[in-house]
Amino acid sequence: MNPWVLLGSLAGVLGLAAFARLLGLGGGRIADAAEACRLAETHVSGFVALRGIVATDGQTALVLTTAGPPVVLKIHGAQPAARKLPEQFRVNTLNNKIIIETGDRPFGAVTLALADATAARDIVDILVSSGGAACV
Repeated sequence: MNPWVLLGSLAGVLGLAAFARLLGLGGGRIADAAEACRLAETHVSGFVALRGIVATDGQTALVLTTAGPPVVLKIHGAQPAARKLPEQFRVNTLNNKIIIETGDRPFGAVTLALADATAARDIVDILVSSGGAACV
């Protein structure tokens, strides 16, 4: 292959990536707990947020409420998607990660990587008390 064609193709791909970033496409992120609460209340009718927990990468979040099941958020492309968990759901922890099975096959499971394993275990305990079943 001609090296000039290869370099031209690489420049074209990098140029398109820069243009997409300039337009704000992709790269969605949940900034903090307050934004997670706002998104949950916006996307789920009647939901009143109490506390938000955002994964370290900003791609997933969990929002707790005073009564009823929590809401999980997940970034799909540049936009967040929200699901209210069913009354019975499964939750597991692996080191500093919380894995929540939403029961919604297209949405899939939500994995939250937190700063430390103790925080993850504490959140799992809260989830189990709000209807989650701990996986062993």
